[in-house]
Amino acid sequence: MKRNILIQVMAGVGLMTQMPAIAQTQMPDRVTYRCDDQKGFVVNYNTGMTDMIQASFGSRSLMLAKVPSASGVRYSNGVVTVFMKGNAALVDIDNKPFYRNCVAGASTVRGLW
Repeated sequence: MKRNILIQVMAGVGLMTQMPAIAQTQMPDRVTYRCDDQKGFVVNYNTGMTDMIQASFGSRSLMLAKVPSASGVRYSNGVVTVFMKGNAALVDIDNKPFYRNCVAGASTVRGLW
């Protein structure tokens, strides 16, 4: 199932660009990100809940709320924050870098838990 949404992923702190128009119109309900050291996570977009995502790190899943962002999209629960723009993402835990250089489209990843 696909839905029209605008997803932007932060490529790095201060570096922000928009996704190509084609990718903005048809985004899957589930996106897998591969990061440095073969780690990664999965984002599930809940139908009808555009202000929330479910981020899965291995066997651990967290509901993250959309929070204000100067550019791109940011979701957080106050501890774990996922920044997304284009096909790139990064994850901070307690405001410290955790996953970096994450790219959408990977098929398998090794999670945090």
